Amino acid sequence: MLIDILKNEFRCSEKVVRTLITFLDEGTSIPFIARYRKDETQGMNDVTLRQFHDRYTYILKLEARRKSIITSLSNIKNTSIELIKSIENTDSLIELEELYRPYKASKQTKSQVAESLGLTSLSKKLWLNSSKAQHHGIASLWLSKRNINNLSIESAVEGAYNILIDKLANNADLIKESLNSLKESGVIESKVIRGKKEKSEKYRDYWDHKEKVAKAPHHRLLAMFRGEKEKLLKINIKLEKHIHADGTPLFLNKCALQLNFDDTITPCPSSMKPFWLSLVWKEKLLKHTERKILSTLKMDAEHNAVRVFSDNLKDLLMAPPAGATPVLALDPGYKNGVKYAAIDASGEVQSTGIVFATPPANKTVESETVLVNILKRQAIKWIVTGNGTASKETDTFARNMIRKHELNCKAIISSEAGASVYSASETASKEFPNIDVSLRGAISIARRFQDPLSELVKIAPKAIGVGQYQHDIKETTLNQSLANVVEDCVNSVGVDLNLASESLLQYVSGLTPTTARNIVEYRQSNGKFKNRETLLNIRGIGDKAFKMCAGFLKINDGNEPLDNTAVHPESYSLVYTLSKNLKMPIKQIIGNSDHIARIESEYKERYKEKEYYLFKNVISELSHPFRDPRPVFKYATFSSDIKNINDLSINMKLEGVITNITSFGAFVDIGVHQDGLIHISNISNQFIKDPRQVVRVGQTVNIEVIDLDISRRRISLKKIS
Repeated sequence: MLIDILKNEFRCSEKVVRTLITFLDEGTSIPFIARYRKDETQGMNDVTLRQFHDRYTYILKLEARRKSIITSLSNIKNTSIELIKSIENTDSLIELEELYRPYKASKQTKSQVAESLGLTSLSKKLWLNSSKAQHHGIASLWLSKRNINNLSIESAVEGAYNILIDKLANNADLIKESLNSLKESGVIESKVIRGKKEKSEKYRDYWDHKEKVAKAPHHRLLAMFRGEKEKLLKINIKLEKHIHADGTPLFLNKCALQLNFDDTITPCPSSMKPFWLSLVWKEKLLKHTERKILSTLKMDAEHNAVRVFSDNLKDLLMAPPAGATPVLALDPGYKNGVKYAAIDASGEVQSTGIVFATPPANKTVESETVLVNILKRQAIKWIVTGNGTASKETDTFARNMIRKHELNCKAIISSEAGASVYSASETASKEFPNIDVSLRGAISIARRFQDPLSELVKIAPKAIGVGQYQHDIKETTLNQSLANVVEDCVNSVGVDLNLASESLLQYVSGLTPTTARNIVEYRQSNGKFKNRETLLNIRGIGDKAFKMCAGFLKINDGNEPLDNTAVHPESYSLVYTLSKNLKMPIKQIIGNSDHIARIESEYKERYKEKEYYLFKNVISELSHPFRDPRPVFKYATFSSDIKNINDLSINMKLEGVITNITSFGAFVDIGVHQDGLIHISNISNQFIKDPRQVVRVGQTVNIEVIDLDISRRRISLKKIS
């Protein structure tokens, strides 16, 4: 069943499914499979492979839980056939737990108590009876025949009802129609809890809010769920349409009401159908269905939040690098001064310190003297100011300094999100044990400008701040998803084996924090790696780890030309053969489009079927040996006249940088210490479902101010072409 499900959902052959399962069970990394095993996966990319892995893991978890529940239920007397069938047929963990929930209670349910009193036979008699008015009489006769004196007629009827309600609540048709009715016509409603208005001001929009379940957007759902978690809001789902006078959904009328008694399917009299429907709806189905839908809505909203965070993180990690250029970074501040750090083209720290170029000190002359000397001595090309407090004042100081001293460099403002977290981290302490923690943030800003990916991997993804309600999401789920994103990005770009930090190396396919540390220690003791094969000398790297990591680790100026490409060592023999047949050195083939075109035309017929992907991959890597999938570096210029929100006005046109994307819009840094929002309806002239169809985190955009709420510090923007 597992194979069939995956085969149908991913539209691939059984052989591919079994191959992928083997890879995953053996611990083969997704990046390795995506790049070097295309021939065995029909060319699946890393995104599809992640989806396959997640689905495979979910099904395994579902089946294991299903087996455990069925085993537990086998020890409970009188478990209904309908319940077992529902458990066997569900494909949802949430539904599975909901079906099992009544039976894992520490105390007996009302139905189980009634059954223990022997009321099952009475419940059958009441079920078959066509008049509710006769139920007490039937119960009285039933009790007298059995000489039961310690149970009242009312208690006997109530117990019998509980048995029937429990059976009906497990009716597959009723469950299905209940879910459909609440999903299609239900309204989710949130209200402020009495006496909590003062504490719930941030949830003002949800004090008395309702909207259709089917159309409730994820960000509003997460806001309501957070308010409920903080015990400030009360959430429920109800029907306002398609209901009887007593609130029972009209949808339930089409369900056939029948129960299994002693392996005999017995329908209820038609005259009693409205009574039983109303009773089971009010006593069980409404509560159970509401709980299930709320759980599903919460899970879907959280999954979407994880997706949004992951997508934004990927954009940030894959932001264009400025490259190997000397940088002076300024970590802005007022009272505590502006921290600076100068780094050379390779990212090595040349100098650090503090100047007081901003209010209240305003020691601009002294600050210029210090910084101009550094700028000239180290041939700095870029002055990068973090976008925190005092960033506009610091940037203005930098620009004035450049003009006044006619310096050959440029000044920009860049994101400093997470820099303070990095400063106090163990990683920073190891890298810069003799540099004060307050100065490390400037180093991080400078290095991030040169290569965002290499620096951001040192910061916990959650601290970067590009998510949506990420604090409401289960931490293990979020951390795993974000780790996958980092891994995919690092391996997509590739890593210089002789320059990469321990933080970057640990995300390379096949490596671990321990082997990453061992590589750095080996490099420090033995100098630069000359070839990939030397990796086999590293403690913890055997044949399997080498196979998974080698292709993603590049060596510049080594003794094997192919080590500076993404061609995997297992394919070197193919390249050697091509080189020999063409009587051409490998160095002349790498990156030479004419020679590679000749290889393709002469040899493509020879490499078909299983070897097709291998040959195609080798040709691709030889064609673009130094390819960087990241876009070309661009930067935004903030207006020097706009320093805070009070300087803005309606219809003002500015340049900004996308800092965060949510399902309802994109936030933009326009240089006023308060990001503006481009609502999804103002991102494009055409209808879009997702802001990411048009914009990405880190993208430079032209915007227009369309509304201002200074008291609430809200800036509404519109993207203009």
